[in-house]
Amino acid sequence: ETLRRKPKNLKMKIEIKPLIEFFKKIPPQIKYFIVSISISTFAWSMMNLYFIFYAFDIIGIQPIEWGILMGIELLSLGFFTFAGAKISDKYGRRNVILISLLMFALIPLMYINSHNFFQLSLLYILMGSVGLGWASVEAYLADRTSQKLRGKTIGLSDSLLTASTIPGPLFGGILFSISPQIPFIASAIIGLTSV
Repeated sequence: ETLRRKPKNLKMKIEIKPLIEFFKKIPPQIKYFIVSISISTFAWSMMNLYFIFYAFDIIGIQPIEWGILMGIELLSLGFFTFAGAKISDKYGRRNVILISLLMFALIPLMYINSHNFFQLSLLYILMGSVGLGWASVEAYLADRTSQKLRGKTIGLSDSLLTASTIPGPLFGGILFSISPQIPFIASAIIGLTSV
């Protein structure tokens, strides 16, 4: 919709060098932001897959309780994501994203300090608040990027966020095999670094 002229013979090519060159051109504030969000996403991916193992093996919840927790999380995430746009317009995207990243970092510590289904239920309601920040990330990038570079910047950001999640589960699995609490603690420390 925003292109003035539609390109002819548009071909999709995945090349790393142009991405690096483009990353060098974007403003430092945007670079730091993308790197910070990528670090936070990596930290979350380290232990995200291990929530279920921790809940079943350590806390000792039942399968039906896990199903209820997933419903609570999705309902909460939907509510907070829906509300996130209005809240970020009112209080500023940066502030909402920072609070969301802080929650991202603290939730792993709260998780390993939960001991029953009720405590996990409260935590899963709180987990949905992460949706506040994710509703603001692309808007933050769009606000600070020229229209000409906006699509590429958001595309680069999304690509780096996706790439940052790839090694997380492997590192988390290695740490989980040493001790179930370690990936959660490591995730919190890395997450706080990103904040």
